Amino acid sequence: MDLSLIVPYHNEELNLPILYSKIVNTFEKIKKDLGLNNFEIIFIDDGSSDNSTDLLIKSIDSIPVESINLSVYIYKFLKNEGQSAALSLGFSKFKGKFVATIDSDLQNDPEDLVYMIKKLINENLDAVSGYRKQRNEGMRVKISNIGNWIIRLVSNYDVKDVGCSLKVYRDQCVKGLKLPHGYHRFLPIITKAKKELISNYPVKHFNRFFGKSHYNYSRIWWLMKHVFTLPFLKGFDINRIEKSVPFLKKVAIFSTLILPLTAFHPNLFYFIFISIFATMTYINVDNFYKYQRNDEWLFFEKVYEKEFIRVEV
Repeated sequence: MDLSLIVPYHNEELNLPILYSKIVNTFEKIKKDLGLNNFEIIFIDDGSSDNSTDLLIKSIDSIPVESINLSVYIYKFLKNEGQSAALSLGFSKFKGKFVATIDSDLQNDPEDLVYMIKKLINENLDAVSGYRKQRNEGMRVKISNIGNWIIRLVSNYDVKDVGCSLKVYRDQCVKGLKLPHGYHRFLPIITKAKKELISNYPVKHFNRFFGKSHYNYSRIWWLMKHVFTLPFLKGFDINRIEKSVPFLKKVAIFSTLILPLTAFHPNLFYFIFISIFATMTYINVDNFYKYQRNDEWLFFEKVYEKEFIRVEV
C-alpha cells in the first residue's frame, strides 16, 4: 500500500459523496504525478445519526475507479466518540507507507495532498502539516491564531496551524498512536515525527456549504488545561513520557503543600496558578501514558469494504 487516507465524519451526508469523488480524482492525479499506485481510504463514522454512511456507500458503488488500485473501508462507532478517537482508530488500521488525514466537511481540498506528498518525498520529511493561509471565518480565525501561537510557544515546534486536519505523515510516525479526547489538536507535535523533519504547507480553505460545524469556543478552555503537557509529549517518546510522570507528581504535590506557606504573600495568586496547572499537567500526562498502555478499544464495527483492483493486461 502506498497511501492511506483517514477520513473521520459525523453527520456529513451531503458532503461525503462530493468528497469521495474528489478523493478518487486526487488519487488518480497522485499516480500520474508521483507514481504511486496503491491507495486506501479509511472512513470512520463517528456515531452519525443521519444517512451519511448509506449515501457514502452508494457513492462508492457508483463512482468509477479507472487507473488506480483502491481499497475502501468504513468503520462505525456505536456512539459519537470524537475526532481523536476516530483518528486513533485509523492509525491502528492503515497499511500505507504514507498516511494522510482530512476533514469530511469539504473545507479542505483533497487536491492539496498531491503537493504535500510531493514535498514530503522530495525533502525527505516525516510530516507535512497544512495551514489555512486564507480564512474568512471572523472571530474563529483570531481565536485560532492565538491558540496556535500558544502551542508554538509552549512546544517550540513551528507548526503553524494544528487545527487544520489536512496532514501527511510517514507510516512510522503515527502507526498505533492513540489520542485521548481532544489530543488531535496537538498533531503532528505529539507524533514520532522529528521536529526538524516537520514542515508546513499552505492549503486552500473553503467556508462550510453543507451542514454545521461541530466545534465551539469551549476548545479554548480544553487547550488551556492541556497545553502544558506538550513539553512532555512532543516527539512521542513513550519511555520519556513514563519517566516524566513521577517527576510531575512530585512537582504537583510540592506546589500544593507550599500553598499554606504563601497565604500572606503578595503574589499568592501566582502560587495558586502554578499549583493548579502543575496538578493538571501531571494528571493529563499520566492519563495520556495510561491511554497508550490500554489494550481495550472503543466499540466499533466494520460496516463496509470494497476493493477496486486494476488488472494489467
